[in-house]
Amino acid sequence: MAGIITGVIHDFRYALRQLRKAPGFTIVGVVTLALGIGANTAIFSVVNAVLLRPLPYKDDDRLVVILHQGRNPVSPANFIDWRDQNHVFEEMGAAEYWTPNLIGTDSPEKLWALHVTPSIFPMLGVQPLLGRVFLPEEQETGKEREVLLSFGLWKSHFAGDSSIIGKTVGLSGQTYIVVGVMPPEFKFAPFWATKAELWAPLALGPRQADRGGASLRVFARLKPGVSLEQAQAEMTSISGRIEREFPGTSQDMEVVSLREKVVGKIRPALLVLFGAVGFVLLIACANVSHMLLARSAARRRETAVRSALGASRWDMLRRFLIESLTLAFCGGTAGLLLALWGIRVLLTLGHADIPQVDSVSLDSRVLLFALGLSTLTGLIFGIGTAWGGADVSLSDALKEGERGSSGGRHHLSGVLVGSEFALSVVLLAGAGLMFRTFFFLQHVDPGFDPHNVLSMVVGIDGTEEASSGRTANFYKQVLQRVEAVPGVQTVGAINHLPLAGDQWGLPFYVQGRPAVRPVEAPVATYRVVFPGYFGTMRIPVLRGRDIEQSDDLRST
Repeated sequence: MAGIITGVIHDFRYALRQLRKAPGFTIVGVVTLALGIGANTAIFSVVNAVLLRPLPYKDDDRLVVILHQGRNPVSPANFIDWRDQNHVFEEMGAAEYWTPNLIGTDSPEKLWALHVTPSIFPMLGVQPLLGRVFLPEEQETGKEREVLLSFGLWKSHFAGDSSIIGKTVGLSGQTYIVVGVMPPEFKFAPFWATKAELWAPLALGPRQADRGGASLRVFARLKPGVSLEQAQAEMTSISGRIEREFPGTSQDMEVVSLREKVVGKIRPALLVLFGAVGFVLLIACANVSHMLLARSAARRRETAVRSALGASRWDMLRRFLIESLTLAFCGGTAGLLLALWGIRVLLTLGHADIPQVDSVSLDSRVLLFALGLSTLTGLIFGIGTAWGGADVSLSDALKEGERGSSGGRHHLSGVLVGSEFALSVVLLAGAGLMFRTFFFLQHVDPGFDPHNVLSMVVGIDGTEEASSGRTANFYKQVLQRVEAVPGVQTVGAINHLPLAGDQWGLPFYVQGRPAVRPVEAPVATYRVVFPGYFGTMRIPVLRGRDIEQSDDLRST
C-alpha cells in the first residue's frame, strides 16, 4: 500500500511537471474545463438551494397548504370549519394579504405585509430574533395591534435598534406595538406574497360568519403518520358537509405539500437548464480528450521506451489517469471561482419570486458536487486516452509512420469528433428554440405600450375610512403636478401595474340571465384606475368611452 501511495505521489508530481512544460495546452484545457465545471456548479447551487434544500421551517415535509382548486383563497367561515372539524392536522392557520402605509418616518411608504393567525409561527417552528411571536388572544378584535418586523425592515427603517420591542409604529393611520423581529433568513409565505416584510395578527371579528369573501390562504401541519391522501379525503368530506349545509359556498379544495407548492412550477425549468449545462460539460470533456489524444501521440516514443524499460501497463494507465485528473482538478478549482462569480450574477439578475434564491451559496454540498464532478470529468476524458496511450510497443512507436500503425487512435478520434458533433447539434437546436421563444416573447403584444413609461409607488398617511376624500384629492394633485413636469405627455394611476403578479378577482353576474350559485359565478380580474391611465399606456378603448373625472361614487 505504501508503495502504491508513493507511486501516486510521484505520478502527481510528474503530471504537474508535464503540464508546466506545455503552458499553452494547460491553459486551454483548464479554461475549457473551468467553463464547463463552473457553469454546472453555479446551476447546481441553485438546484441545491431551491429543489434539494428543505424549506427553513420545522419538519417542512409535514407542512401543507389548503386552497380552493389548489390556487384560490377561502372564506373565513370555511377556514374556521376546516380548523374545528378536522382530525388530521396538528395545527392550522391562515394568512391574508395587507399593504399598509408606514407613517411617522420622513415620508410615508407602502409595505408588503400579512395578517396571520397566531398559530402560524408555532406551526412553522420559527423563533424570533428579538421579542416574541403573537399570543392566541391577540387575534381578538381590539387586541390585534401588534406587529412582527422582518430583519430587513428592522435594519433599513429602524437602524437595527435593539430596543425596538415595545415601541410603536404607525401603519395606515393606526398605532401598532412592535413585539418581535424575525431572523434574517425568515420569509413567509414562500410561494405567495413573498415580499412580505411585516406581520400582524389576523382578527376576523364579524367576518367569522362570512362565506362569500374568499381572502385567506390556509396552512396546516399534518399529524405524524397522516398522509396527504388521508388529509385530502377528510377535507373533501368536511367541504361536502359545508356545501350541504350552505349550498353554493364550498368549492373543490386541494391539500398540497407546501414544498411542492413552492418549487413545483420552477422545477422543470431548473432541471432543463441543469441538463443543458451538462451537455456543455460533455462537449468540454470531448474537446479535452481530443487534445490529450493528440498530445499522447507526440509522446508515443517516450511511452514505448518506459514500457521497454519495465513499466507495467498498470503503471502507464495510472500515469495517464493521474495527469488527466490533475488537469481536471485544476479546471475544477478555476471553475469554482467562476461559479462564485456566476452565483453573484444569478443573485443580481434572479427574480425575487424564485423560492429561496437568497440562500444560493457554495455550501458543503455544492463543494462536494464540484469535487465529484471534477473527478468524474477527469475520468471521462482520461480513461480513453489513458487506455490508448498505454497500449504502445517499442516496435509500433518506431514504425509509427507506417499505414495503419495508429488505426485504433484514429478510431477513438473519430468517436470523439462524432460525439462532439452530436452534442453540439443538440445544444444548438436547444439554443435556437430558446432564442426563437425569446424573440417571440419580446414581440408579444401585451395590450399596452411600456416604452418611455415610468412608474412609482405612492404611500400616504391616514386611513381610507377616515380620509377617503382627502386621499382622492391628494392623488389628483400628484397627477396634476407630474403632468406639469417638462417632457411629460400624459399621466395616469392604477392600483396594480399590469403583468406585475398581483391579481384581484371579482365575481360578476350578467343581467337577464338566471342567477348562479356564488361559487359558480364567473370571476374577472379587475383594476382601479384614474382618468388618463388608458391614454398613458396607449390602451385603445374599443367601445364606449374612457374613464373621466366625473366618474365617482356620486355619478350614476
